[in-house]
Amino acid sequence: MAVLYVSEYEDYGWSNKSVLRAPAITSQVVTIGASTLSSISFQPQTRVVRVHTDTTCSVVFGTAPSATLSSPRMATGQTEYHALPSTTNTTLRVAVIANS
Repeated sequence: MAVLYVSEYEDYGWSNKSVLRAPAITSQVVTIGASTLSSISFQPQTRVVRVHTDTTCSVVFGTAPSATLSSPRMATGQTEYHALPSTTNTTLRVAVIANS
């Protein structure tokens, strides 16, 4: 079963933007399949999201996200960091779909 690993962080560590402040607020795993699936809503204090995939997929962020094959693509084993607006509302999520 292919999955997208999602970790939420409140802030970067200190003033160094290359380090995240540990521990993560929360983490979740989203199954990657032939149709779009989304994470649960991010925590209100989340400002940085780390996503890592174990298969090729496409991801999109939004309040009601629906990933498609034309959404931004991630390669197998890729990790990305996404900064969220400081006024993040609690319905922001990430959606994922398999993209081979």
